[in-house]
Amino acid sequence: MTGFAQRLMVAQAFESATIEYVNRLTAWTAEPFGQALLTVDARKNIQSIEPDTLLRWLPDIIATRGGDAVLIDAKMGRHDTGNAVVEKRSLEAALAVQAAWGIRVIFFFGDQETYAPIGMMTADEIERTFRRTGPQTFDTRGSGTEYWLFKEPDDMTNLAVYLT
Repeated sequence: MTGFAQRLMVAQAFESATIEYVNRLTAWTAEPFGQALLTVDARKNIQSIEPDTLLRWLPDIIATRGGDAVLIDAKMGRHDTGNAVVEKRSLEAALAVQAAWGIRVIFFFGDQETYAPIGMMTADEIERTFRRTGPQTFDTRGSGTEYWLFKEPDDMTNLAVYLT
Protein backbone atom coordinates (compact mmCIF):
# COMPACT_ATOMS: atom_id res chain seq x y z
CA MET A 1 0.00 0.00 0.00
CA THR A 2 1.41 3.40 -0.98
CA GLY A 3 1.91 6.23 1.48
CA PHE A 4 -0.98 8.13 -0.13
CA ALA A 5 -3.31 5.13 0.02
CA GLN A 6 -2.44 4.48 3.65
CA ARG A 7 -2.96 8.14 4.65
CA LEU A 8 -6.23 8.18 2.71
CA MET A 9 -7.48 5.05 4.48
CA VAL A 10 -6.73 6.51 7.92
CA ALA A 11 -8.26 9.88 6.98
CA GLN A 12 -11.42 8.22 5.65
CA ALA A 13 -11.79 6.22 8.86
CA PHE A 14 -11.55 9.45 10.87
CA GLU A 15 -14.07 11.17 8.59
CA SER A 16 -16.46 8.23 9.05
CA ALA A 17 -16.02 8.47 12.83
CA THR A 18 -16.73 12.21 12.64
CA ILE A 19 -19.91 11.62 10.62
CA GLU A 20 -21.06 9.03 13.17
CA TYR A 21 -20.26 11.45 16.01
CA VAL A 22 -22.34 14.26 14.47
CA ASN A 23 -25.25 11.95 13.62
CA ARG A 24 -25.27 10.36 17.08
CA LEU A 25 -24.87 13.46 19.25
CA THR A 26 -26.65 16.24 17.37
CA ALA A 27 -29.89 16.95 15.53
CA TRP A 28 -27.88 17.42 12.34
CA THR A 29 -27.46 14.92 9.52
CA ALA A 30 -23.86 14.51 8.38
CA GLU A 31 -22.67 12.76 5.25
CA PRO A 32 -19.72 12.70 2.84
CA PHE A 33 -19.08 15.76 0.65
CA GLY A 34 -16.48 16.93 -1.85
CA GLN A 35 -13.54 14.61 -2.51
CA ALA A 36 -15.05 12.06 -0.12
CA LEU A 37 -17.44 11.21 -2.96
CA LEU A 38 -14.68 10.60 -5.51
CA THR A 39 -12.66 7.54 -6.40
CA VAL A 40 -8.98 7.30 -5.49
CA ASP A 41 -8.08 7.86 -9.15
CA ALA A 42 -10.20 11.02 -9.35
CA ARG A 43 -8.58 12.33 -6.16
CA LYS A 44 -5.10 11.71 -7.57
CA ASN A 45 -6.05 13.50 -10.79
CA ILE A 46 -7.33 16.54 -8.86
CA GLN A 47 -4.08 16.62 -6.89
CA SER A 48 -2.09 16.84 -10.13
CA ILE A 49 -3.94 19.92 -11.46
CA GLU A 50 -1.57 22.89 -11.85
CA PRO A 51 -1.88 25.45 -10.52
CA ASP A 52 -3.17 23.78 -7.38
CA THR A 53 -6.97 23.96 -7.36
CA LEU A 54 -9.01 24.79 -4.27
CA LEU A 55 -11.27 21.89 -5.30
CA ARG A 56 -8.61 19.63 -3.81
CA TRP A 57 -9.09 21.27 -0.43
CA LEU A 58 -12.89 21.27 -0.05
CA PRO A 59 -14.10 19.81 3.25
CA ASP A 60 -15.13 16.15 3.10
CA ILE A 61 -18.26 16.35 5.28
CA ILE A 62 -21.52 18.30 5.07
CA ALA A 63 -23.96 18.53 7.97
CA THR A 64 -27.50 19.77 7.41
CA ARG A 65 -30.48 20.59 9.58
CA GLY A 66 -33.66 22.33 8.50
CA GLY A 67 -32.63 25.35 6.47
CA ASP A 68 -29.01 25.31 7.61
CA ALA A 69 -25.81 23.61 6.47
CA VAL A 70 -22.19 23.57 7.54
CA LEU A 71 -19.11 22.02 5.93
CA ILE A 72 -16.77 20.13 8.23
CA ASP A 73 -13.07 19.59 7.57
CA ALA A 74 -12.02 16.76 9.89
CA LYS A 75 -8.39 17.01 10.98
CA MET A 76 -6.57 14.30 12.88
CA GLY A 77 -3.71 14.94 15.20
CA ARG A 78 -2.03 13.77 18.35
CA HIS A 79 -3.84 15.40 21.23
CA ASP A 80 -0.94 14.73 23.60
CA THR A 81 1.15 17.38 21.80
CA GLY A 82 -1.38 20.18 22.31
CA ASN A 83 -0.82 21.21 18.69
CA ALA A 84 -3.21 21.46 15.77
CA VAL A 85 -2.30 21.50 12.09
CA VAL A 86 -4.17 23.06 9.16
CA GLU A 87 -2.78 23.13 5.63
CA LYS A 88 -2.57 26.66 4.24
CA ARG A 89 -4.55 25.71 1.13
CA SER A 90 -7.24 24.05 3.24
CA LEU A 91 -7.88 27.29 5.12
CA GLU A 92 -7.81 29.28 1.86
CA ALA A 93 -10.44 26.93 0.38
CA ALA A 94 -12.60 27.18 3.51
CA LEU A 95 -12.57 30.98 3.43
CA ALA A 96 -13.29 31.03 -0.33
CA VAL A 97 -16.23 28.63 0.09
CA GLN A 98 -17.66 30.71 2.92
CA ALA A 99 -17.42 33.89 0.82
CA ALA A 100 -18.70 32.41 -2.45
CA TRP A 101 -21.30 29.93 -1.21
CA GLY A 102 -22.46 31.59 2.01
CA ILE A 103 -21.94 28.42 4.05
CA ARG A 104 -19.95 28.11 7.28
CA VAL A 105 -16.85 25.92 7.32
CA ILE A 106 -15.53 24.46 10.54
CA PHE A 107 -12.42 22.45 11.31
CA PHE A 108 -12.99 19.50 13.63
CA PHE A 109 -9.92 18.20 15.44
CA GLY A 110 -9.68 14.68 16.81
CA ASP A 111 -7.08 12.29 18.13
CA GLN A 112 -5.64 10.01 15.46
CA GLU A 113 -5.17 7.13 17.89
CA THR A 114 -8.59 7.04 19.54
CA TYR A 115 -10.70 9.19 17.16
CA ALA A 116 -11.79 10.97 20.34
CA PRO A 117 -13.06 14.48 19.61
CA ILE A 118 -10.80 17.29 20.77
CA GLY A 119 -12.85 20.25 19.61
CA MET A 120 -13.54 22.52 16.68
CA MET A 121 -12.80 25.99 15.40
CA THR A 122 -14.42 27.95 12.60
CA ALA A 123 -12.37 28.94 9.58
CA ASP A 124 -12.73 32.56 10.72
CA GLU A 125 -11.33 31.74 14.18
CA ILE A 126 -8.34 29.98 12.64
CA GLU A 127 -7.71 32.87 10.25
CA ARG A 128 -7.77 35.34 13.17
CA THR A 129 -5.31 33.12 15.06
CA PHE A 130 -2.91 33.13 12.11
CA ARG A 131 -3.32 36.84 11.46
CA ARG A 132 -2.57 37.60 15.11
CA THR A 133 0.44 35.30 15.46
CA GLY A 134 1.65 35.23 11.89
CA PRO A 135 1.96 32.00 9.95
CA GLN A 136 4.35 29.36 11.19
CA THR A 137 5.00 27.56 7.96
CA PHE A 138 6.94 24.37 7.79
CA ASP A 139 8.00 22.25 4.89
CA THR A 140 5.98 19.34 3.71
CA ARG A 141 4.51 16.32 5.44
CA GLY A 142 1.64 14.10 4.44
CA SER A 143 -0.14 16.01 1.69
CA GLY A 144 3.08 17.59 0.48
CA THR A 145 1.90 21.15 1.12
CA GLU A 146 2.78 23.87 3.60
CA TYR A 147 0.82 23.97 6.79
CA TRP A 148 0.37 25.99 9.94
CA LEU A 149 1.17 24.42 13.28
CA PHE A 150 -0.47 26.15 16.21
CA LYS A 151 -1.34 25.49 19.83
CA GLU A 152 -4.85 24.17 20.39
CA PRO A 153 -6.83 26.88 22.16
CA ASP A 154 -7.80 25.98 25.70
CA ASP A 155 -11.35 27.04 24.94
CA MET A 156 -11.80 24.96 21.79
CA THR A 157 -15.54 24.41 21.29
CA ASN A 158 -17.09 20.96 21.41
CA LEU A 159 -18.59 20.15 17.99
CA ALA A 160 -21.76 18.66 19.50
CA VAL A 161 -22.29 21.86 21.51
CA TYR A 162 -21.62 24.05 18.45
CA LEU A 163 -24.21 22.13 16.41
CA THR A 164 -27.03 22.44 18.96
